[in-house]
Amino acid sequence: QAGLFNLLAEGTGTLVVSSYGAIMPKDLKQGDEYIIDNGHLVAWPSTANYQIITASPQLMSSFMTGEGFACKFTGPGRIYIQSHQGGMYAPGRPASRPAGTAMGCVTAVILLFFVMSVYVLLGIA
Repeated sequence: QAGLFNLLAEGTGTLVVSSYGAIMPKDLKQGDEYIIDNGHLVAWPSTANYQIITASPQLMSSFMTGEGFACKFTGPGRIYIQSHQGGMYAPGRPASRPAGTAMGCVTAVILLFFVMSVYVLLGIA
């Protein structure tokens, strides 16, 4: 499932990972930029230059559509992506429901509650 938490693997030896679909490397040259939904990320080196951004220019729009966050990588470096979004084919998941939609709505409600709370605390509302 896409999220804000990552797992760090260090050491020597072979690292085995799994994914939804094929794992494809994406090589970035110096200065190249690549934006990808974090649900499609599999692995990247700790030296990779990346930042977490909203998937849409407007914050609220990003959460309401269920898109949430994306990662913006800047080269050089190699990232590994999967051909299907994580959890998209989970057992019991209706095929008609797009991945991320329910989470986007929940996030939007939490964000709206937070914004309204700030307004109340500041005496704006």
